[in-house]
Amino acid sequence: MSPNRGNSEQVASAAIAVLARAIDVWSVSKLWEKKITNCATRSAETHMQALCLVDRFVWRLRPGLVTVAQVHPRTSKERCILRSGLQFKHLTYLVMLAKERNFSRAANALAISQPALSQAVQQLERHFGVSIVQRHQSGFQGLTAEGQDILAWARQAVVDHDRLVTEAGKPHDAELRGSLRLSLAPVTMSIVSLLTTPFADRHPNVTISIKSQTLRQLEQDFRNFDVDVGVSYLDAVEHPGLRPYQLYSESYYLLVPDGHDLSGRRSIGWKEVGELPLCLLAPSLQNRVILNGVFAQVGVTPKAVIETDCSLGLFAHMRSNKWLTVVPHSYFYLLGDWGYIRSIPIENPVITSAIGLLVQERSPLPPVIQAFLDTAEEAQVGQHLDRFRPR
Repeated sequence: MSPNRGNSEQVASAAIAVLARAIDVWSVSKLWEKKITNCATRSAETHMQALCLVDRFVWRLRPGLVTVAQVHPRTSKERCILRSGLQFKHLTYLVMLAKERNFSRAANALAISQPALSQAVQQLERHFGVSIVQRHQSGFQGLTAEGQDILAWARQAVVDHDRLVTEAGKPHDAELRGSLRLSLAPVTMSIVSLLTTPFADRHPNVTISIKSQTLRQLEQDFRNFDVDVGVSYLDAVEHPGLRPYQLYSESYYLLVPDGHDLSGRRSIGWKEVGELPLCLLAPSLQNRVILNGVFAQVGVTPKAVIETDCSLGLFAHMRSNKWLTVVPHSYFYLLGDWGYIRSIPIENPVITSAIGLLVQERSPLPPVIQAFLDTAEEAQVGQHLDRFRPR
């Protein structure tokens, strides 16, 4: 055993022991001891990365925290732990209560009694010295402002705990395993396979779930820790704490049926497009918000005869050889060389919108998320989509 490895093992073991005493999760320490035993070649840097996982797992709210600077003698950063009265299960109880918004339903979901749930919440309130739950005779009325802050950290702690246990239970050289949850703006569904296919080829033991969300729904999923990676419009993001990775810049085309009076045009202005009868995506979607902004800029209200929240709805109406629509250039990856459609670049002005990945701001990133970001960078999605642009 090298000196560095021995020291790093002591650091990791000490951190886990402190954490276990603080929040009563002895299973974590046992799993971590098993991991250290099985990793004879792991570097000190890797052990420090594991220690960072522990740090993220530890609660970082100021009230009720005790500073501990002795965990690593060479690290000037202070580390915080919870007082021993708080148990990790109390955090999971709070997360479930916020999800169900009802004490009875939350208790049933947790397989505990309702009094036990109420007592756990009260213990959290005593520990932090603030009211967490708004109560009324009719029951749960929501969380206080302080409760919302505590809930955010509780969700993060639960997610990090689960990932730490997963990491501790597998050999260092094992293939990447687990799950990856993706939430995409509807228009980006057209390019998702450019990301997921190479990732699945590299990491066949990771399962991928994909759902379509508006940008606001996506931001709410990040607040609730219900998503790992988002794919959406970067310029309109409002939720703080999200790290963006741009994939490409979206540009726009008017699609018309072959043989239409406009089918021979080489370009068209936004004002003229806005005066045509159109089939467009719904106003609730960010793509439509962008289009409406451009139309307003040129002084026209679009004639949206048909609106849909699904891209397939646009394609279906184009297939009828009657309707016109405005689409991002990423759609040509799916449309290919459909012979019955003609595409016309929309100019005056030329508009582009940044599309990219969004992840929670944290360091280090969970291995599955980092692997997906690495794959996305190598996929060069923007260059790939440019090959499908109409010539």
